[in-house]
Amino acid sequence: LTTGRQVALFPHAKTVLGVAVESRAHRLFSASSAGTVKVWNTETRQEVHELQHQDWVYAAAVQPHTKCLFTASDDNKVTMWSYDSGAKHMEIPLPSAAFAVSCEGDLVAAALKTGVAAVWEVSMQTLPATVRPTQ
Repeated sequence: LTTGRQVALFPHAKTVLGVAVESRAHRLFSASSAGTVKVWNTETRQEVHELQHQDWVYAAAVQPHTKCLFTASDDNKVTMWSYDSGAKHMEIPLPSAAFAVSCEGDLVAAALKTGVAAVWEVSMQTLPATVRPTQ
């Protein structure tokens, strides 16, 4: 932000609980208590996809190199999506509360509801990505 001024609003029917942004692809990801993640084009301000979970979605993180979005929901699943197509690539049964992706996109970290922080290596060679716990 160069000016600090608000430049756009991206509406949901219910409370927005988490957001992520990928500026090179002009995408905003907003997670909500309606069980959805909306993928927005920040240039046109239009909704591109609406991704569906079974319960509240409160965390989103982007892996820009593979154009993947990770979401965490109260349904105790972490889901990996293609943010270009909206396709679901993988669901991991994981009680996660928050997410982060490294700048290089090769590590995904999660704050688990079980009182643990976990890190995964993410393969960028193929989609769907291979996710395995790191020691």
